[in-house]
Amino acid sequence: MAWVAIVIAVVPGAGGETPPLPEAQLAVARTAADGLGARLRALLAEELARGGPQGAIEACAAQAQQTTLEEAARHGVSLRRVSSQYRNPADAPDEFERAVLERLAAGAQEGSLPAEVAQVTAGPDGGSELRYMRPIVLAPQCLGCHGKVAELAPGVAAVLAQRYPGDLATGYAAGDLRGAFSVRVALPQDLPAGAAPQVP
Repeated sequence: MAWVAIVIAVVPGAGGETPPLPEAQLAVARTAADGLGARLRALLAEELARGGPQGAIEACAAQAQQTTLEEAARHGVSLRRVSSQYRNPADAPDEFERAVLERLAAGAQEGSLPAEVAQVTAGPDGGSELRYMRPIVLAPQCLGCHGKVAELAPGVAAVLAQRYPGDLATGYAAGDLRGAFSVRVALPQDLPAGAAPQVP
């Protein structure tokens, strides 16, 4: 599978040049996504070994959100996992995230899933922020909880029905796009908001 980055930078300046994305904040966003991904993989592996897929569901329900909050605080960012087919309603995407997920899904269908998407936008406080998303691709060990309903590990469907009655997160195959890590990093006040395509 080919991996490319889609980078969307801030609007061109008065001379028509396109300023680069803020490297310091982009590095923070990448590090936050790295950290959360590593911790969640370790948590999943530990719980799969200890209690199988049912144990993994319990761990995700009880610990994944807390782990996400801890990593966000550690890096001073807003950080979460999002998916159009979410299990936990807290992981439902906002308008920006939904648009990026659609772009990622289109890339995956074409065999060119972007490695990341970054854009400078207006922030909630009137300033600017960096929005950063990195796709999450399903590994084979994830199918015990996210595969086809008829093929889920024993007992998993019952646990999901009890914990997540509105669950949308089954029916996947290994290698499918599951969702994305989503990071928001506040920017210095002198950086403008907006976007213009920049060819990677």
